[in-house]
Amino acid sequence: MQDESQGVGDGIYRKAPLAVRPLSPVFGAEVIGATGIAGNPPWLAKVLNQLWFQHGILLFRDLDFDEAGEVAFSRMFGELEVHGRQDFNSKDNPQLLYVTNRRDLGLPADALSNDDLEWHTDQTYLPRPALGSLLFAIEVPASGGNTYWADTAAAYDRLPEATKQRIACLRAVHDHGKVTMTYGLKTDDFQRRRSTRIESHPIVRTHPITLRKSLYLAPTVVTHIEGLAEAESTALLEELTAAITNTDLVYEHRWRAGDAVLWDNARVVHRRDRFPAEQVRFMRRTTIRPPAEISIPF
Repeated sequence: MQDESQGVGDGIYRKAPLAVRPLSPVFGAEVIGATGIAGNPPWLAKVLNQLWFQHGILLFRDLDFDEAGEVAFSRMFGELEVHGRQDFNSKDNPQLLYVTNRRDLGLPADALSNDDLEWHTDQTYLPRPALGSLLFAIEVPASGGNTYWADTAAAYDRLPEATKQRIACLRAVHDHGKVTMTYGLKTDDFQRRRSTRIESHPIVRTHPITLRKSLYLAPTVVTHIEGLAEAESTALLEELTAAITNTDLVYEHRWRAGDAVLWDNARVVHRRDRFPAEQVRFMRRTTIRPPAEISIPF
């Protein structure tokens, strides 16, 4: 691969042994060559972390991870979480969450269906939410099941100055009970211990690494804005959600087997399309915890 300091005609930036291709005009990038480097050396982790926080989401293609390989790759981005629904996790590698409608893996009856999953950010109902997630596609449906990410930092940048001032000190309430009722999910004792607190987070979040401001809202979990009357809270949440999900701030990913996408939960929200019930969608996800000293949103 050429060692180029500038982009070339195909729009791909090259710096041996990696290449970076933008996924959209606003955010996101495909990283080419990273998974062909043996041993996940420290310099690679440093470069990939820089790219991750620069672009918000990173796409890696044509991977053949086994479970241990996926865990090792994910650890380059931080400490891994064991998801609260432990009955959805791999028995051999509990850091891996199975995200699938397959029924032959011994998963609970309320495992994910083929329905839509609306806009959300992972674990905002916790006092120390996940910093990132990496989703690896093993089996994908022939149609549907696409994932969409929206850039909440770019959405914040576009807000009128008056709106920025209005929301600067406001906080939204994130309640895990809202999502469990919406999707009919059950909770075990471990999950209930983690999510019984209803968490309040700032609507305008400062990224713990880049210090860039973004809108920190998860529509499937947020119930209201503290200190506002119900009608005013609902109207403002609708206005901010529309700003986040403006079509030119959204990247749609059409999965193929072997894809892995890493995203920054402090900068993006995501959703998923429905897909035919008779088709299988099988993914594995790791969840990346923030360092303790920067774990509480501010």
